[in-house]
Amino acid sequence: MDTNENSSSFIQIFLLIIMTLAAATGWYFYQQSNNLAKQLKSEVNNVKVNLNNKTNQVYELLDKQQIIKNKENNKLKSFESQIAQLQDENNTLKSFESQIAKLKQENNSLKSAESKLAQLTNKIKTIQDKLQMAQEKVNSCDIEKQALSATADEKDTIINEKENLINETNIKLNELQTAYDEVIANNISQKNNELEQCQNKNSELVTQYKQQQSLLELKISQLQKSQTVLNITKSQKQTVNKNKSENANSAHSNNNIAELFKTDLNNYSAQVEAINHNGVLITIPCDYLFHGESYQITNKGADLLTIIANKYKTLPNQDIEVIGHTDNRPAKKHKDNFIVSNWELSAARAAAIIRLFQFRTKIKPQRMKLIGASEFYPLAKGNNESSRKTNRRIELRLVPRNVRAHQ
Repeated sequence: MDTNENSSSFIQIFLLIIMTLAAATGWYFYQQSNNLAKQLKSEVNNVKVNLNNKTNQVYELLDKQQIIKNKENNKLKSFESQIAQLQDENNTLKSFESQIAKLKQENNSLKSAESKLAQLTNKIKTIQDKLQMAQEKVNSCDIEKQALSATADEKDTIINEKENLINETNIKLNELQTAYDEVIANNISQKNNELEQCQNKNSELVTQYKQQQSLLELKISQLQKSQTVLNITKSQKQTVNKNKSENANSAHSNNNIAELFKTDLNNYSAQVEAINHNGVLITIPCDYLFHGESYQITNKGADLLTIIANKYKTLPNQDIEVIGHTDNRPAKKHKDNFIVSNWELSAARAAAIIRLFQFRTKIKPQRMKLIGASEFYPLAKGNNESSRKTNRRIELRLVPRNVRAHQ
């Protein structure tokens, strides 16, 4: 009897020790799991912060890119105005060259007038020589008159005739000399003035021509540099035009893709629209996809998403972006303590759809992108239930792969 009591007490002590160890082990694992949960929550918060920082950096880069594009457009306009100014200056320079050519012609005509004046001078000298010869003949006639033994009447007649001839010759000689002096004085003075004016004007034009030439060389150098930049800008414009052409083709194909989805989703609560070259947008109400305010997908929502996924898999050149939107009411806390705001709720709903696409319909994860937009991109304004219902939505954006790579 004592032996049985001792063995029973021993068993009780043994069981007590085992229960104590089990309780200690359970407490240890509880503490470890609690610490692990806190660590995971901290890591999730860090990931959220990093995601927000990256998003802000992307927006900043997009803003900087837009500013750079605006600056390049302004530079291009400035280069075009400079080119127009250089063309005007080039036309002015050509006008100066034509004026210089005219002055050269006037200079040649002046030289021709001088040569004519020299010829006139030679003619006057020739006339003077002839007059001198006539005077010598008159003198010889006087000598002959003295030698002749003519009668007094004949002598007087001859003398009178010769004196008259001499007087007429002297008068003509004086008149011719006066006219010659006047012509010489006037022509020389006028030609000297014209020559001096032409030389002054010519020197001024040559100076201006040299200045314009040096300025033009400088402008040409600047124009060459501007032309290099302009060629680069034109190349960039050609790239942009090529992208626009591709985007136009993409917009045409987006309309076709939208029509395909409209045919399959005609009987479901989904809206399909083509958004130019940015792809196709499918909008589905969250009330259709999820249970209440959770991120658990309903059966009918899963069926609709499966139809969309199967159609999407026939489009190998398209990527898909899943964007979650909420209304402006604060998110309710869930038992897992993961949902603390509308940011987490919108991201969790988008992630649930991506997991369905990846594991049920076997879409490659590299073709998908998750975006949690929270409450900050509403479609309807107002605090009534109708506006909130409109804003609670999931957007599936089908994007051409080149557009997503550019973004």
